Amino acid sequence: MAKYQWKAVPFSVFIKIGSYRQEIHLQGTDGELAILKEVFLDRIYTLPEDIAQSVGVVVDAGANIGLTALFYALTYPHAHVYAFEPEPATFALLEKNVKQVPLNNVHLFKTALAGSEKVLDFFVHPTRNLEHSFFNIHTASSKIQVSALSVDSLFDYLGVKKIDVLKLDVEGAEFEIIKNLTRLKDVGFIMGEIHADIALQGPEHIVNSLARSHTTTLVPLATPGRFLFEAVLKDGE
Repeated sequence: MAKYQWKAVPFSVFIKIGSYRQEIHLQGTDGELAILKEVFLDRIYTLPEDIAQSVGVVVDAGANIGLTALFYALTYPHAHVYAFEPEPATFALLEKNVKQVPLNNVHLFKTALAGSEKVLDFFVHPTRNLEHSFFNIHTASSKIQVSALSVDSLFDYLGVKKIDVLKLDVEGAEFEIIKNLTRLKDVGFIMGEIHADIALQGPEHIVNSLARSHTTTLVPLATPGRFLFEAVLKDGE
């Protein structure tokens, strides 16, 4: 039986949001089309109406090539989007995609988010740019070192008093990030993906870490151990 190997072939697509038409460049890696559909067709990152009306600061952790950053920037043009991506080749494509945005409301940082400020080993998959991680989950991955910031440090680093939206798609690092986030009352809405299968921790750890300040909703995904989650700041917090 013939064996087939996925080969990434870069390509681009055009998306339209409102009056904005945007070209997006992709690496052609496994999974990108699925994410493209989730973000721009299924619109899984659409914000609740009350948050959308006043959103000013969005932090996109695990920005990858910029699909969610572009979605937020074009859908909520009054917001400033701060996108964090540590892997150099992926960041280069993120930069290429974002520089075309006519609104100049996306700000890029070639660094990771983690539980504290430090330098960490980061494992880069050769063909699956969506699966780069602090966890060595693939034997084919190569190791680099990247700098990381904590969410707590972002308030001073970005010069903001509040983060309206924190999006996390960080391949297992979400557990450490949320566990060490002390300024939860200054983060209005948290959403993203839980990778319990990678971090080897149950989603209840996320829910419990947020319980005092946020109401959390989990939606299981098709991949075992994966969940979408949304956490809304409780009234009075």
